[in-house]
Amino acid sequence: LKALVDEQNRNRTKVMCRRCQGVVFGPKRAVLLEGTAQL
Repeated sequence: LKALVDEQNRNRTKVMCRRCQGVVFGPKRAVLLEGTAQL
């Protein structure tokens, strides 16, 4: 049972990380694209 809970927690943190990456890297990538477009 504990292994199952650990697995769920691991998956949850993965999903959170992915969501955070979208939030953090999304705007940065947009800024980078705008920057290169202006160059």
